[in-house]
Amino acid sequence: MKHFLSAVALLCAASSTSAAEQSVFNGEWVLDLSSAQLSNKPFTVTVKDGQFTCDSCVPSYTIPADGAFHPVARQTSLDEASVTIIDPRTMRMVERLRGRVVHDETDVASPDGATLTYTVVIGGASSGKTTKETGVQVRTGTADPAAHLTSGAWRTTSIADPSSEKTRFTITVNGNVMSQRNSTGQSFAATIGGGFVPISGTDIPGEVSVTRDGPRTLIETFRRQGQIGIVRTLTVLADGKTLAISNDNKLLGSVDRLTAHKS
Repeated sequence: MKHFLSAVALLCAASSTSAAEQSVFNGEWVLDLSSAQLSNKPFTVTVKDGQFTCDSCVPSYTIPADGAFHPVARQTSLDEASVTIIDPRTMRMVERLRGRVVHDETDVASPDGATLTYTVVIGGASSGKTTKETGVQVRTGTADPAAHLTSGAWRTTSIADPSSEKTRFTITVNGNVMSQRNSTGQSFAATIGGGFVPISGTDIPGEVSVTRDGPRTLIETFRRQGQIGIVRTLTVLADGKTLAISNDNKLLGSVDRLTAHKS
């Protein structure tokens, strides 16, 4: 499934200097998950006849839902996955990259199949630290009576971050350099208006570039294996204490928005 906080995976930290202190971006920020405006575009999976298909993945893929790990080709964040049918309403999916777990998710559909609750542990940090996200999704369209109850098109309506690892972050802009580090150790230092730079501290290789759109807006473009994934826009509002965040997922064609507040 597509999850919100995994798309907010690299929000920031760096050391401060007297020049950097002048930036409206600098300081510790706390994500306000209650402010999230989630995309209406559903994420679709098919679990039927002993097979699991990630229809919305780019590109889509199919593996047996037999609890064993199977190779997954042409994905930038995993190279094998396993899907286990636990009971008629529950499914577990584990994704690995080069032998390390990057995604461990359990989905539980309601008895009527109208809603789904997921819990996912997100890995991928070289430090070994993980974060945990939970959420609720609603079904769009009609359930296939011949498929597993978790099968179908799902739209996320609420999210939470029980680990709180990704709800606090710090931004520092020093001159024309934006340096970032999140709580699990991923980091980069990018020249604003420069080219792509590698993200370090992650098992999932990626790059980012940063541009400026006025004195209060920075735009981060993330890519993997040359493919643009997310374009994130960060705008400090007039009060200087609110940060508007927009995550434009170019692969899924969805946009999520939320705010953070300076602590």
